[in-house]
Amino acid sequence: MRGNLPISGCNLLALISALYVCEAEVAAQWVQQRITLNPGWNAVYLEVQPEPKDCEAVFAGLPIENVWAWNRRFSSVQFIQDASSLVPRQPEWLTYFPADSGEHMLANLFIVQGGHAYLIKLGGNKSVNWLVKGKPIVRSIDWVGDSFNLVGFRVDPNSPPTFSVFFAPSPAHTGQPVYRLGSTGKWERINPPTERIRPGQAYWVYCVGQSSYSGPLKLTLEQGGILDFGRTLTEQTLRIKNEAGAPGQVTLRRQTSATPPDTEPSLAGEVLLSYWNISDANDPNNFRWLDFPERLQLNIEPREELGIRIAVRRGEMPGTTGDLYQSLLEVLDQQGLRLWVPVAAEGLASYEAKVMALSAAGGISVMSGPEVPDIRAGLWVGTASINKVSFAADPNEHRRQIPQPTATEFDIRLIIHVDANGQAVLLQQAILMWKEGTTKPDPADPSKKIVDEPGRYVILTRDDLIPRFSGTAVRDGKAVGRRISSSAFAHLITLLHPDSLL
Repeated sequence: MRGNLPISGCNLLALISALYVCEAEVAAQWVQQRITLNPGWNAVYLEVQPEPKDCEAVFAGLPIENVWAWNRRFSSVQFIQDASSLVPRQPEWLTYFPADSGEHMLANLFIVQGGHAYLIKLGGNKSVNWLVKGKPIVRSIDWVGDSFNLVGFRVDPNSPPTFSVFFAPSPAHTGQPVYRLGSTGKWERINPPTERIRPGQAYWVYCVGQSSYSGPLKLTLEQGGILDFGRTLTEQTLRIKNEAGAPGQVTLRRQTSATPPDTEPSLAGEVLLSYWNISDANDPNNFRWLDFPERLQLNIEPREELGIRIAVRRGEMPGTTGDLYQSLLEVLDQQGLRLWVPVAAEGLASYEAKVMALSAAGGISVMSGPEVPDIRAGLWVGTASINKVSFAADPNEHRRQIPQPTATEFDIRLIIHVDANGQAVLLQQAILMWKEGTTKPDPADPSKKIVDEPGRYVILTRDDLIPRFSGTAVRDGKAVGRRISSSAFAHLITLLHPDSLL
């Protein structure tokens, strides 16, 4: 029997001038994007989500006169040819003025968002380096159809693609006009076939009809924009789609993290990863977990989507309480596209020393304090592929004792509960529900209520217990639970509390 790595049930819930310069110091989950701002107008595209993100903190120490963000909730727009003609309180724009500005009361832009473009007017007569620390953003562009859009693109600063190559797979953008901001503050039309995209620079790009195109490679993660393994999740799938009409090669490179801001968990070290190797589909011995190398290269066919299974090696990451393992996967293609994927995971020591254990009668007892549970305690879901079986009734002793190859493989789903002592039990089904919290009078002010026991998720194994709890998803207007089942095994326990899903 060949088994896939299990998935923990706890996570089943699972503005630039012509001389503009921008680069990023590659260290993540946290990275530092460096942007050179020149006196006058700049068109900027942020590749990271700043932390903190309020405007006063993001622009602190810079001679900023004003900042403008296109308010893309409005429909088709024509861009303003001269940035100097912008006027505060226009509905198409949100504006920031520094606190010491006489126009500060007109400001309606209060936070800076990664993955967005900004027009920044810099005072003085010298260029300055703007350092923005944050997490890289994995986000598709939300284009406004039949309109110009103020956008930027994530490209390799060492070999950026031309606009014509970048937009070749997208009919909504091929041959459409593109404008960049010149050193005088006026927008200039560029020649897409020869002009190379500058990282960190924002452009006005026309989009015909609806589109979600963000480049020749499309990344899809199970949890939005990050590979977050949390406390217990073991495996996730990173999907990479080749939007181009030609075969290519994708390179994944591991990167280390910069020091997190003081408001974030401390850096425990790099997230240690493995990947499921399928380099030769004709050789079953190649189907195995391998340590993730410094550089992993994969071939990808036109319009093909690769599903790369990535697992965390938590057993090699002891950690300490409050620390977080953090790193980055850098994704590059041969055309000059560069994408960053943040990676995070807690170590073994981050497991709380408190579980809800099942008694022999199916009840629940609390374990806390120094009685730390087994590191695998929790609910696990996975798939086993059967390719060999033994014949218990066969008179041939060899066939009884030595599993023999099957004619074809078949898969079965496994649902396993591991208790605090490391004892594993197979389940037929698990139903995710919600237990409402309770309140009690506040000792300091009995007229007010405070939380006595917070609401929490629970896992059921019997349908008759469902009415005692609330649903976790909405279906046809009703709150329902999420059911995970396997036809291979019968009910073995009555109720499992999620506090044990560590």
